[in-house]
Amino acid sequence: MNVIQQCIGKLEPSIRQFLLSLMSGDSKPVGSQVKYHEVIYDLYSCAPQILSGVLPYVTGELLADQMETRLEAVDLVGDITALHGSSIPEVFQPIFSEFLKRFTDRDLQVRMSVLEHIKCCLLSNPCRAEAPQIISALCDQLMDLNENVRKQVVAAICDVACHALNEVPLETVKLVAERLHDKSLFVKRYTMERLAEIYRVFCENSSDTVNPNEYDWIPRKILRCFYDKDFRPDIIESVLCESLFPSEFSVNYMVKHWVEIFSGFDKVEVKALEKILEQKQRLQQEMQKYLVLRKMSQDKDNPAVQKNITFCFRVMSRSFADPKAEESFQILDQLKDDNIWKILTNLVDTNTSFHQTRVYRDDLLKILGGKHQLYEFLDTFYVKCALLLFSKEHVKAVLSEIVVHKSAEDYQRIQS
Repeated sequence: MNVIQQCIGKLEPSIRQFLLSLMSGDSKPVGSQVKYHEVIYDLYSCAPQILSGVLPYVTGELLADQMETRLEAVDLVGDITALHGSSIPEVFQPIFSEFLKRFTDRDLQVRMSVLEHIKCCLLSNPCRAEAPQIISALCDQLMDLNENVRKQVVAAICDVACHALNEVPLETVKLVAERLHDKSLFVKRYTMERLAEIYRVFCENSSDTVNPNEYDWIPRKILRCFYDKDFRPDIIESVLCESLFPSEFSVNYMVKHWVEIFSGFDKVEVKALEKILEQKQRLQQEMQKYLVLRKMSQDKDNPAVQKNITFCFRVMSRSFADPKAEESFQILDQLKDDNIWKILTNLVDTNTSFHQTRVYRDDLLKILGGKHQLYEFLDTFYVKCALLLFSKEHVKAVLSEIVVHKSAEDYQRIQS
């Protein structure tokens, strides 16, 4: 490669002629042994100017009728684009533009390949000169007819945002958020998970951002999904409780962010949060009632008590989308392990600390084991019943925040 760099003027005509003969198929005995795409890649990495006469032929491959030819050309241009995270030379711009147009290729495999290369390109250098052009092309594909492409576009944008949040325009993330209304449930749920991840990254780096509240709309957007029949309340609550904030965040830090989120709530979002908390309270109260009845039934056989237990199961099962929820409660009632009942009792105790509540999930599921028939049911039950979203500690922290904002005469946040 050093020889080529030092002797570009002398070697350029011969190398160009050699490559063109390979690409046209004129040198079949040699061409069968030499993979010219690899040669082009190696040459680009050391002397891109030597390829000026070859690039139009690569552009032709991007437009070829055969999918395999287009796919190989996409792989070549994609690898070159991501090389060292460098900006693309002017001579290479036309072929790069044609490469981006392969986003609309008729073959899914080609579109997916472009996506993967583009993501690698942005991750290698999110600040590159072509980043706005690439992100714009990605945004256009959020409306692709194939759900797998739409999902991968969401993945690409969110991967880059989580890697370098300040390099992805806020409006781009808001376009991604519109996929919460995608016709594909698969895309909708994936989008929710990734938006929560972006917000978590934002929380970790909020001290480095110009506007410390610019992503507070994400939790509100997620809350609005409560009214979408494709999202179960436990899924939304799970995201709000477990995915929004870094695991090392204290209750006080979470509450500081929640206060900012609350300050932008509208009536729809307030109602959604109220509904989630009301459902949790009803389930907790019914579970507390059941635990008392269960203890009574252990002391003596009482048909009336058993009837009330059955009624409790029926009421609690209404909080679950699973049609077999009532049956699962009946199976739960037969479990004899005292550790399980101790955990469930503490789970609905309002005096249980937030930290201990989080520990109970792992303890409970570890006792059951992944193959137990109640494993998934009790995992869902935990999310619905545990005081993760707002515990006593959260309320105390909120009151402390009110005192702070009152001293600063910040009445908007006090009212929220």
